[in-house]
Amino acid sequence: MRALDGLGVFWLSGYEEDALSGRLQFDPKDGGINLSLVGTFDNAPDDGDGGEPKIRIIGWIGKDKVTLDRCFSRGPPSTAPVSLKASTTQIGCSLVITSTKVN
Repeated sequence: MRALDGLGVFWLSGYEEDALSGRLQFDPKDGGINLSLVGTFDNAPDDGDGGEPKIRIIGWIGKDKVTLDRCFSRGPPSTAPVSLKASTTQIGCSLVITSTKVN
């Protein structure tokens, strides 16, 4: 598996209409997977038993389709200054799968 560090568009599995821009960083040598999103998903699951839900995120980085499995929040969204009206969400994942779109 090759390292990834790129900007793309990401959404929760089954909710393609709720896509967010973000940056995916993956280094197979150290196993670290980090997804930084601009905003928060409208359809993010809420785990009622106090545990952290594990979700699947799908996305595109250029011609590479990515599937991020067993994803979890790395904390509450951070908010930018009021003038920017934006927030970022940090997501961690246990598995990344890529495929390349063939034209």
